[in-house]
Amino acid sequence: MISLLTPRLRPCPFCGDEPRLDHLHQIAAPGAHAWASRVSCTGPDCGASITRNGTTEGRADALAARSWNRRPPNNGGKR
Repeated sequence: MISLLTPRLRPCPFCGDEPRLDHLHQIAAPGAHAWASRVSCTGPDCGASITRNGTTEGRADALAARSWNRRPPNNGGKR
């Protein structure tokens, strides 16, 4: 079951395979915590990934998902 809080991820922009969201917990200093989330492609020949940090796990997830899902605007091939 997918949590309602799990960000929706678009397919990989390079190969079209499905991505995966991983949570990484990092201790920045004694008593201080930072979270990192990584979105990576599950394609066997693709190494695309992006990692973002946040003050909470949910914030890190949201930032990683937003960065992963970001695509250049479609401007009809014009620069």
